[in-house]
Amino acid sequence: MDWVLAKTEASKVTPEGDGKPKGRLHTCGKCKTVFRGNYCTNCGTPASKADPYVCKKCGEQYRGPQCPKCGYQPERAAKNVRMKKGELEERRRTALRDATPDDKQRYWDKCVGIAIGKRTKIGSAAHLYREKYGVWPNNELRGVPRGKMEWNLSARDYYQDVIAPMKHRATCEVYSPINPEGALT
Repeated sequence: MDWVLAKTEASKVTPEGDGKPKGRLHTCGKCKTVFRGNYCTNCGTPASKADPYVCKKCGEQYRGPQCPKCGYQPERAAKNVRMKKGELEERRRTALRDATPDDKQRYWDKCVGIAIGKRTKIGSAAHLYREKYGVWPNNELRGVPRGKMEWNLSARDYYQDVIAPMKHRATCEVYSPINPEGALT
């Protein structure tokens, strides 16, 4: 089959026989042939996504939303939106707003554990926390990095260097045989 016949056959290809040509028009950078599809029908050069559009009314090549020569603007494909009868209501995040500080602390600790298991940086734990609560973890939580150096650590290193010693100190204070006044118990 020669190129001319292939070119005319390619222009007749239609999806499901709706009578419209398939694909957008491209202009070949080498031979300046106008074609549809992924490859030039004349020389076989791949189509570039940066090719200019060809106006369907006047044939002018252009870039942008409309033809500068005749003003033709192609129609955008409509999106199907399912509508239901009823009234619009504001969505509320009551479950997240009602979370106690202990709930948030438990979830932060869980996020750190997930980050350790995935062998990622501590910042990934912060992203998990933000996905649930909509805010970044703040200084009210125990074990949140402070400063750029701590945020750049891996979650495992951060746990070993910061959280584990902090938990150890807290455990020692609880089980200390000396009360705040200094007398033995």
